[in-house]
Amino acid sequence: MKHAVRRRVLRTNPLPKGKESTAVTKTTNAVDKRSLMNADQAAALLDWIRRRPRGGKRLHACFATLYYCAL
Repeated sequence: MKHAVRRRVLRTNPLPKGKESTAVTKTTNAVDKRSLMNADQAAALLDWIRRRPRGGKRLHACFATLYYCAL
C-alpha cells in the first residue's frame, strides 16, 4: 500500500495503522511428499493422455518427458 501511495495510485493508505504488510512470512523449501505423484498415478495419467483423440500421442511424449525429467 505504501508503494501505491508513493506512486499516487491511492491518496491514502486504506488499511488501519499497524496492519501494514511488513511482517516476513515463514516459508520452507521442503516439498510435501503427499502432494507428489507416485509411479502408478503417473502411469495412469500418461495412459489417459495417450488415449486422447486429438494430439494424445504428442502430448503423451511431452508430459512423459516432463515427468521423467523431474524424477
